[in-house]
Amino acid sequence: MKKGHKRRRCATPLMEDIILRQTPPLKPAALAALNRELAQASQCEHREGSSLPPPGCLVCSSVNSIGIDKEQGQGVSLSREWMNFEIQVSGQGSRTTSLSILRNKVRKHALSKAHTQAVKVAEQQKEAAIENAVETMTESYMKETEAVFRTAYHLAKKNRPFSDHESLIELQELNGELQSRSITLLRAEHLLKRSIRVIQSFKESPGEKYSEALEAKQTGEYRSIALKTNAKLKSINPGQFLQSLVNNLEKRLSFEDETIMDLSILDQSKWPSKPSIRHGEEQVK
Repeated sequence: MKKGHKRRRCATPLMEDIILRQTPPLKPAALAALNRELAQASQCEHREGSSLPPPGCLVCSSVNSIGIDKEQGQGVSLSREWMNFEIQVSGQGSRTTSLSILRNKVRKHALSKAHTQAVKVAEQQKEAAIENAVETMTESYMKETEAVFRTAYHLAKKNRPFSDHESLIELQELNGELQSRSITLLRAEHLLKRSIRVIQSFKESPGEKYSEALEAKQTGEYRSIALKTNAKLKSINPGQFLQSLVNNLEKRLSFEDETIMDLSILDQSKWPSKPSIRHGEEQVK
């Protein structure tokens, strides 16, 4: 070795740098390969100014930003030396001795409880996308379930027969489609008219379970459960209630293509040569 030169680690990636980027714990075969690689690296010579940064653990470094689950990793703390890539080997002794010490440090860290827990957290991060998708799907189902229960509560509060529940759910589905951003005016008008027809049909055919409700009302019992009247609840005529809904909807909707005709005022090709500043105001209203 020439004068003024000192032994340094090989510039090629060493196994102590590579092995810590792997998430599984070290296996015997991997340890043997690590020993061979480090033995070859000990024969390399480099100049004074050429060196690699101290080794560390990328897994522990990435987990450091989110912390470890307190339940699974209780009493476990990550080594800041491994997280910050500050692992140092004593300069005393031969290079073979230094590499042997470094190998022991790598092995102990890879098999440590803290690193094993960090690996689990890293794997959980990879599955975060799937978990978020499942959470979104679950939230959607919960909202649908809440809507169904709110409808059932409304029927009970208004003293309405439960046979109307399925028809009201169908009506809600139709109304929900009206909220779509891509729906056309013709499609919206069709759905609104169909919703009115559904409400009108309740008066003639309330539902297949309506007879059960009438029988329970007459006998005062439903499936071996005694029914009690509540004087505070005022009875509502079903036919009048449904007809009131239909009348209110019809007053607020335009039929016979009135909506299409009103919006046709936006077609500039049909405007007069010198339109007034208030041209089409009545139609747009």
